[in-house]
Amino acid sequence: MKKLAGLVAVGCLLSAVSAQWLETTISLPDSMSGIAAPCAAAYDPVTNTVYTGGLHVAAIAAIDGTSNEKVARVPLYRYWDWTRDFCLDSTRNKIYCMSLSQSVAVIDGYTNSVLSYIGTGWLPGSLCHNSVNDRIYCAAGYGVIVIDCAGDTVTRWITTSSRVAGISVAMPLATACTPPTR
Repeated sequence: MKKLAGLVAVGCLLSAVSAQWLETTISLPDSMSGIAAPCAAAYDPVTNTVYTGGLHVAAIAAIDGTSNEKVARVPLYRYWDWTRDFCLDSTRNKIYCMSLSQSVAVIDGYTNSVLSYIGTGWLPGSLCHNSVNDRIYCAAGYGVIVIDCAGDTVTRWITTSSRVAGISVAMPLATACTPPTR
């Protein structure tokens, strides 16, 4: 009996030495999106669609909010693009997508296609929509870009003395946030 217990113990030790473990996870993109490391998302209540983007994908995935199935792949400007932020103009059902290609992609929420690109310059940050004055505010480097939603055009560039890290709307005014100094 002691021999059998000893053999079982040795067998368990040997099987533990050769056990399998997860070394890495490999993302296998599908034909609709292949979003690796999603880092931004937005919800469109008009079409019940969730938009998400990630690192080095150059595309955005559109996901049906009811079935949770991918319904579209929206290609972006450059192959190495990285989606930073989204915001929505629900009046016109347009999604604004900030990326590292130094531009904001304007996406039609009905067709899931890119309507235009708006240049932002260096260090793109975050976006917010002010529905009171129908403007998109874009934190970009050492300033804030004001975009008119009706024409998707830059109406003003507000410069700041320090880098703008984030932006939000406090009705009826948009406010910019600068990172704390250390």
